[in-house]
Amino acid sequence: SAIGAWRRYSHKEHNNDVLISYGYGDGGGGPTEEMLENIRRMEKGLPGCPKTVQGTSLDYFKRLESKFTDLPKWVGELYLEYHRGTYTSMGRNKRANRKCELMLSDIETLYSLLMQEGVVYPQEKINSMWETVLLNQFHDILPGSSIKEVYDVTLKEYQALAEEGEQLIREALDMISRAVSCEKDSLIAVNTLGFNRSGTIEFDSSDSITSLKDPLKGKVAPVQKTATGSYIAYIEDVPSKGYKAFEMGSILEAAETDLHVTEKRMENKFFDILFNEKGNIQSIYDKTNCRQVLKLGQCANVLQVFEDRPRDNENWNIEMYYPQKKYEIDDVQSVEVIDNGPVRGGIRITRQFFDSKITQDIYIYADVARIDFDSVIDWKEKQLLLKTVFPVDVHAERATYDIQFGNVERTTHTNTSWDVARYEVVAHKWADYSQYDYGVSLLNDCKYGHDIRDGNMRLTLLKSGIAPNPDADKEVHYMKYSLVPHAGTWREANIPAEGYAFNQPMYAVKTKASKTGCGSNSLCLFEVDPSDHVILETVKKCEHSDEYILRLYESHNANAECTLSSFKNLEYAYECDMMEENIKEIPVEANRLTFKIAPYEIITLKVKLW
Repeated sequence: SAIGAWRRYSHKEHNNDVLISYGYGDGGGGPTEEMLENIRRMEKGLPGCPKTVQGTSLDYFKRLESKFTDLPKWVGELYLEYHRGTYTSMGRNKRANRKCELMLSDIETLYSLLMQEGVVYPQEKINSMWETVLLNQFHDILPGSSIKEVYDVTLKEYQALAEEGEQLIREALDMISRAVSCEKDSLIAVNTLGFNRSGTIEFDSSDSITSLKDPLKGKVAPVQKTATGSYIAYIEDVPSKGYKAFEMGSILEAAETDLHVTEKRMENKFFDILFNEKGNIQSIYDKTNCRQVLKLGQCANVLQVFEDRPRDNENWNIEMYYPQKKYEIDDVQSVEVIDNGPVRGGIRITRQFFDSKITQDIYIYADVARIDFDSVIDWKEKQLLLKTVFPVDVHAERATYDIQFGNVERTTHTNTSWDVARYEVVAHKWADYSQYDYGVSLLNDCKYGHDIRDGNMRLTLLKSGIAPNPDADKEVHYMKYSLVPHAGTWREANIPAEGYAFNQPMYAVKTKASKTGCGSNSLCLFEVDPSDHVILETVKKCEHSDEYILRLYESHNANAECTLSSFKNLEYAYECDMMEENIKEIPVEANRLTFKIAPYEIITLKVKLW
């Protein structure tokens, strides 16, 4: 109401008018006849009520700007002390949103690669798919605060998007495999990320494969058959926004490995991990940094359940008092070793909680300093909040959280009322808690709710509210998260790259020995230097031409002079805006150009190859 808006306005000593946006509902609805009639009457002035004038928000802000020269300036996050449950409610929907966003980004990169082979970029299909994803980011759908029928619809829409996207990806990979010329049967690793990459790659094969050889370096990597029947290998130096072929082999002498796994212990060259009788991690010794990761006497990956009964708006809110009733899920049904090979080791822990079943596959790797938790949760409960906790031996007053195109720091103490209010905060792909010389990051592939207090890093896995959807989150959930202890801070450990790699695995496609293809067995479409803190996020076709659009951002709060290069020469380049309209031309030299980027700046480039 107009009276309520005026009463809430806290700067009456500086200004005597306030902006009210009006319309039907909270979904962008227009004004009703009743609203317009109320405004007409209030324009004439009613005793005890503010006088109203119709206008535009732009005119209002211009008037404020001309009226004041010393308006206060807010720096940092404007944290909303409300609706904290929307970071987690309807986990299936949030997972589908992230998977579809990343899938479409991958499709854009794959078909940008294939444009150099004369393949037509499927712009209409991609745009149509993006429109469905964006429609389902409406403010009640994505937060998990819509009615049940909405999520019955989105389930079908996301399934259709996944099927269409997977088909486009399969077709793109097949075309890449036909274009590449290899002397021997090979596995082509495709990297859609904007930096050179080493890591694990998982693939299916009807043939027995025991090794992959890098033809450029001559290095041979072992291949392991997993418990699910797929194959996994650790490969190195796959080019940015490109691919690299590895020769497949069926004979490899057994290599020595530091990877050992039992039901109670997992060990590699990075970590020595011990489990207790409840399946919780009681010790993580970091061999590289010669220190214990966990607080003395405390266990990690403890699944905690909290009674979750907000005073109102149940699927929207998590109240401050939620920690008062806490339970641990410790009914372990089984523990078994599922992988114990030269590349990866894993155990499976199955737990029961009332009518719900939680299955976790915990993995360590021979060459990756990461501990992965791959979870399937068949959840039957209501009004319960599920979290996992890692009490780490780190001392810091602030933690860092990934957000879109950057990151934000938040306090980990409760000194002020503002600090107290941040008992549940949002992050995208990772959260990090670091002191000067050591830290721990928590990655995830589909979760957003976090809290880090007193060295306890917690990730919110499920929130099963009952209003307005009485069946919210009562279904089977798939989620992955990963613990990354590291030396130094998140910057030295390059955690943004770890977050991208965890969320966007490399693609694999096999190709037969052939000399009919004309493509190189290793190709980099675009690469940026430095790539440790300047992220080449997007490569896509321009909406109205055959030029390329590249979107980059700086992630470390640092200035940088950057070089962008390609495997082909650049004809011209422009910096452009989000509408892909040119701002200024950037000089090019052969296959590269240089530009400057400011801390956390986002830059869009338009380039033409020839």
